[in-house]
Amino acid sequence: MELLVNVQNAKVDYLDKTVLDISEVKIYRGDRIGIVAPNGSGKTTLLKVLSGDIKPKGAEVHRYGRTALMAQQAEPEYMSPIDPKQQHLLNIPDRKQNMSGGEKTKRKFLETLYSYPDVLLLDEPSAHMDESGIQYIVEELKFYYGAFVLVSHDRKLLNKLVDKIWTIRDQKLMTYSGNYDEYKEQRTAELERMETTYALVQKEKKRLRQSLQDKKTKANKVADRKGNREFKAKPTNMTKSKETVQKNLYKSAKNLEKRLENLVLPELPQSTDPVRFEAAYLKELHNKLPIIIEYIDLKAENRLLIQNINLQVPLGSKLSIIGKNGVGKTTLLKAIYKQEDGITISNKAKIGYFDQMSYLQFQSEHTLSIIDYCKRKSDYDEKHIRHMLGKVNFKQNDVYKKLCDLSGGEATRLALMMVFIQDYNILLLDEPTNFLDIETIEVVEEFIVSYPGTVLCASHDNYFVNKISDIIYEISDLKLVVRERS
Repeated sequence: MELLVNVQNAKVDYLDKTVLDISEVKIYRGDRIGIVAPNGSGKTTLLKVLSGDIKPKGAEVHRYGRTALMAQQAEPEYMSPIDPKQQHLLNIPDRKQNMSGGEKTKRKFLETLYSYPDVLLLDEPSAHMDESGIQYIVEELKFYYGAFVLVSHDRKLLNKLVDKIWTIRDQKLMTYSGNYDEYKEQRTAELERMETTYALVQKEKKRLRQSLQDKKTKANKVADRKGNREFKAKPTNMTKSKETVQKNLYKSAKNLEKRLENLVLPELPQSTDPVRFEAAYLKELHNKLPIIIEYIDLKAENRLLIQNINLQVPLGSKLSIIGKNGVGKTTLLKAIYKQEDGITISNKAKIGYFDQMSYLQFQSEHTLSIIDYCKRKSDYDEKHIRHMLGKVNFKQNDVYKKLCDLSGGEATRLALMMVFIQDYNILLLDEPTNFLDIETIEVVEEFIVSYPGTVLCASHDNYFVNKISDIIYEISDLKLVVRERS
């Protein structure tokens, strides 16, 4: 196999914190590598080390081919030529102004792809893309002549393209063979082994402590001492035979103490306690169809998006809306939220709405801590709120962080969680998985499936949609139609 990149002893520090500590990583021609890890764990940093944008002090970096990095949310260069046929195929406009996020991502992908590097480094290349754009990525990368390293939250994309998974834990790079689903199977088995080992070590520590206590008790009895006081190696009133027995017990006790010191509990896997919602905390709805849309046309700036919409949303259902960029998914959710003409909403409905700007809600109360803000907004008790916060990776002292100190990613995670702990009975979620790591997306899936209320979700993520949905609708050719699972 032809070696294209070899990095050794790469340690990246930011302020007083180590972000990445890699002993060695190699990329060969033909490699199809996916990177999955929580937000903030160093995925983007790793790509920049591989590309040369970050040069760790003391690291040995050898590149035997050309690399190209498509950064997350990177703006197209526009000066780079792209194939007009491919541009037309992906419906990328010639204009630079007013391009959607998906259109920009498609153009940037083409610019990067057609610079013909030996190693493609792709950071969320499918973000904002519709299904046709994602399928284009699959077709182009499936037979790519070089190697690629793909950071993505799209599990379907990872399953179709990669045969090796990298993940980052405790700043170290771990490697698994197979696609994403195969990685999950290996990781699940690994966690089960960790839990078994943890239980066995706990049991052994308990046995050793009891044995140690027994030795001390016997030693004290030999020395004619009462109780469980700490014994001496050689009391002054001890006979020779008693001294020998007592010394042997003392030696055994010391050996047990050493074994206890060396018996370290492995790190316990993160709790996987299920999410439980109490229907009593939601305003009760009696309508079997809390949302009814009767034969309306939906427009934006006098442009017809969806014609003759006829939609009835059953109580407690989980409904997803899919479709290409710009077909009207967000417009439809906003119309429901605003209860526009022709849309009938139950008079007891209380609607929670999440979009990518929802994090702005924290600006008005930015001096509050996370936990204080949540307690102010939710009727759930603190234990449940902390459990939910832990699920979206706000653990222990993280909950005391001020709202004003949250990063964009942290604020988005918190805003998404907030809609699930308030007394809403209908949730409208607009692209809730954008830029979340896979672990958090799986938590959001758990939230939605467990949620006792009604959920309408617009998403490009087919894997996610298939996981959460009772009913899937597609907007296509100006129509809203039921679609089969893919």
